[in-house]
Parts: sequence; structure tokens; C-alpha cells
Amino acid sequence: ANLANLDQLNKYFPLIMLIFVPAITMSMWAEERRQGTDELLLTIPATDFDVVMGKYLAAVAIYTVALLFSAGCNFLVLNQLGAPDFGLLAATYIGYWFCGLAMLAIGMVASFLTSNITVGFVLGALFNAIPVSLEYADVVLNPNVAAKVKAYGIAEQLRDFTQGIVSLSGTAYFLLIVAVML
Repeated sequence: ANLANLDQLNKYFPLIMLIFVPAITMSMWAEERRQGTDELLLTIPATDFDVVMGKYLAAVAIYTVALLFSAGCNFLVLNQLGAPDFGLLAATYIGYWFCGLAMLAIGMVASFLTSNITVGFVLGALFNAIPVSLEYADVVLNPNVAAKVKAYGIAEQLRDFTQGIVSLSGTAYFLLIVAVML
């Protein structure tokens, strides 16, 4: 297309996140259980909500730093190739961040269900594969039903962001997933 944008990355971003997010979250609770420190962690003078939020915000910090490095590298490369639209790039990365927030929360639930970090990784990938795979609903469902199902997928909710629109519906979708999972 001879454009300095992230269209190719946007197409595969949710699939890439199926590997990256479980790698961050796989040991969040599973390692605590394996070492037996989960009881100690839950008996400290902090509420369960504080402990969960602390672990979640630690995962968000790791993800955010990785995303900032990616944004910097992509901006430098796109700047060499042409004149990237900074607003489009910023909106896309805001969408990537919200997408990561939701997927991290799902990955934490997966990690909570096991004491094995490998199983935590696999469960995190499987649980996150559900909203990611809704993009491909037209392969197995009839077109009318598939269109309705695809609307609930991560790729569809990310679409506005990748077009430069920070939409309230996309933001609410990702934050609702975070709230329910945490």
C-alpha cells in the first residue's frame, strides 16, 4: 500500500499476544502455589483485592514497558520509511494497551487455577484464544450468526483503535473484561 502504518501488525497482533501474555502471567499465581507462599501472601495485612491488584499492576507494568519499546522502535522504522500519522500510531498503541490489559486479566485467572507454570501458560493461551478466535467465526458458523459473534471478539473491538479512533465501546469492552476477570 506504500503507507507508513501498522496494518500488517494489526492483522496479527491478537495472535502474537496469545504467546506473549501467557508468558507474563503464567507464574503469577502458579508459582505462589507451587512454593506454598500463597497462604503467606493472603495472610499479610492487606485485603485480597490489594494483593490481586498488586499482582495485576505488576503484570501491566511489564507489558507497558514492552509496548513502549515496541512503539519507539516502530515509530523510528516507520519514520525512516515515510511520514507516519502520529495520531493513528498513538491510537493504535492505546488499543494495543487496552487489549493487553484484558488479556493479562484473563491470563491471571488461568494462572490461579494451577500450581504448574507450564499448565498456567497453556491455560492462559487457551482462555485468551476464545475471544481472539471469535474473529474467525465465519469459518464454522453461517454468515448471519458469525457477524454477531465476531462483534464480541478482540480483533473487532481493536479495529476502531487501529483506524485512529479511541472508541468508548472498545475501551468499555476491554475494561469490562478486566473487571470481570479480576
